[in-house]
Amino acid sequence: MPDSASETVIIAAEESGGRLDRVLAARIPALSRSRLKALILSGQVAIAARTIRDPATAVKYGDTVTVTLP
Repeated sequence: MPDSASETVIIAAEESGGRLDRVLAARIPALSRSRLKALILSGQVAIAARTIRDPATAVKYGDTVTVTLP
């Protein structure tokens, strides 16, 4: 079984309403927005343990976003 890492981001009040891919790109500078979009589309991103596959999903204050890095 391959090892994988993950990043967890808790959405701040000023980020509420922003696009998932843009917020993650700002919060995880090691990953480009295009890489994050690919991860989202492949089902590697979850909000509150619910898989999200739309990069344009609006985030809400307090959301816990987990990005799994294969």
